[in-house]
Amino acid sequence: MAETGSGRIWRIAILIVILLTSATLFWPSPDNDETSMQPATKSELEDDPMVDSIKVVSWDWRDDKTGSLYAVWGIIKNESAQELAKVVLQLRTIDVDSNTIARYTIKTNGLAPQGTKPFREDVPRTGREHKGFLTVLRVAP
Repeated sequence: MAETGSGRIWRIAILIVILLTSATLFWPSPDNDETSMQPATKSELEDDPMVDSIKVVSWDWRDDKTGSLYAVWGIIKNESAQELAKVVLQLRTIDVDSNTIARYTIKTNGLAPQGTKPFREDVPRTGREHKGFLTVLRVAP
């Protein structure tokens, strides 16, 4: 049975709609750019003086292609003269109403005196995240 011209056009149109819908589901969201570089602040949860010796040089986050995870990465610096065994960071996410959605722990091991170290962690994404805040939670000498 021969296909008519309009039937072929409908098949092509449906295929284009499916491809565009798939692309929007798997493409990183551009609205993350305005909320991703939040300054790191001193943790209110720790009185450890070594927490102040860690500086978050930079960090960023992007959702993955599935939309279920955020890849969080950055660089921390040990501004002390002491080698550090472990640095624990905390990512706190909030929604548009400034309600905390979740807190995630990011750990790095072995940070030389005056040295920098990259970190990367995948964290679950709810889809309601508006902003993220990265703080130094604990430091183990």
